[in-house]
Amino acid sequence: MSTEIEERPSDRFARRVTERCRRDRGQRAALRRGLRRPPEQAHTMHAVVAPLLSASVTQEHEYAHYAVAAMIAASVRDRTNVEPPDVEPANVTDAEEVAAAADADITPHSRPNLGQSLAWAVCRPGLGRRAMNRATAEKRLHLLVRQGYPGVYQHLAGVVRHLGAVEVQVNWGQLLDDLCQWRYRRDQVAKRWLQSYYRTLHEADRRAEQQKDNPSLEEPA
Repeated sequence: MSTEIEERPSDRFARRVTERCRRDRGQRAALRRGLRRPPEQAHTMHAVVAPLLSASVTQEHEYAHYAVAAMIAASVRDRTNVEPPDVEPANVTDAEEVAAAADADITPHSRPNLGQSLAWAVCRPGLGRRAMNRATAEKRLHLLVRQGYPGVYQHLAGVVRHLGAVEVQVNWGQLLDDLCQWRYRRDQVAKRWLQSYYRTLHEADRRAEQQKDNPSLEEPA
């Protein structure tokens, strides 16, 4: 019985875009210029993104792919914000497979979502980085989850930029799956982001209290 884990379509798309950004500064700049723009106005992105999508991709899924590609490009400029899976590339490029995978996985737990990433920005920022203020993070998240389609994309890029500033990882594949559902399942996605945010902070607070009461529990340097 094979134990190889099949790469999710959303992870494959994120990996391919990341690889192109790392290899070619011109492609990276072309994608970055599409930040906060709908596909109809992101003229410089088509040469990179269009070959990765099916011609029959729906409007909302196309928007999600273009937005994530632009945010990856903006992130790769300063740091690697995704760990590509060690999986051979598949031949399928149909973005509707991403949508099907997202629809089939309504309550994903295997990958961190944006709410968890925001919590990490508060409780475990990157080395040498100042943590995001808890009230600021909460305010940004609540503002984001109130946005409809396509307004969410105007706010999302700023949130992701702040995460990058404190060296917090974004799981692009999970974000892509969530955005593919945003138009019709926003409330479910918003609930997952909010629950992950508060659960992650609660666990961080609990551990901090444990270590304060029992210093011996702290890991040795």
